[in-house]
Amino acid sequence: AECEALDTELDAVEKELFGEAATDYVRAAALEERRAAIEKLEKQMKEAAKMLEFEYAAQLRDQIIRLRGEK
Repeated sequence: AECEALDTELDAVEKELFGEAATDYVRAAALEERRAAIEKLEKQMKEAAKMLEFEYAAQLRDQIIRLRGEK
């Protein structure tokens, strides 16, 4: 909920400063960055599990869940 409020506030600021088209561009760039971060974390998580570092793998899993917006 807190993250959603921040996203809404940032959207309003972006629209005010850059207009609707730029806001869409910023949102798309942020989404692509998030996807890349998730992909990197997934690889790290799998490698940690292979190395029997299950606690670290679980921390990475939790970061992935937060980035995806899941609970």
